[in-house]
Amino acid sequence: MNKNFIQKNANGKSILFLFGMLLLFKLVLFPNFFLKGQNVKLLDLQFAYTPQKAYQLIENYGEAIRKSYIIGELTIDLIYPIVYSSLLSFIIFYIYKRQRIALFPFLILITDYLENFGIVTLLYKYPQKLIIVAWITSFFSSLKWILILSSVLIIIIGLIKRINQKISYKIK
Repeated sequence: MNKNFIQKNANGKSILFLFGMLLLFKLVLFPNFFLKGQNVKLLDLQFAYTPQKAYQLIENYGEAIRKSYIIGELTIDLIYPIVYSSLLSFIIFYIYKRQRIALFPFLILITDYLENFGIVTLLYKYPQKLIIVAWITSFFSSLKWILILSSVLIIIIGLIKRINQKISYKIK
């Protein structure tokens, strides 16, 4: 990610735009594209699953949902990680004004793409069971969630520090 790109775009307008895009994905695109079946639990949303759990979910999807899931992973879920990684990056830069820490959320982008590649492979090869690929995909799913949580904690800590600075400045 280009240093100037983050510095130029990490502002209130861009953050609001990306937040709106995030809501569009969460409230419109994902529910209407991925969740065409009852009680569908996507692998993307799981943490630390076993290959047995992965294949139980994949079997429960049925053929139509598996096909839809593959298409979604190769279209919508290629754009979504860019949106939320950029949003987290811009918020972090907006708070800290430091480039290095603002690049952290792009690790999520990489892990999300690796997770998606694994999920597509598992879905495409089903009913063949690729146990090692399932373990690796679970690892990237879990790592993605750990990195997302870490980014949110970085934001919360930064906000708390800024609030404390403003309060201590007003007290003086």
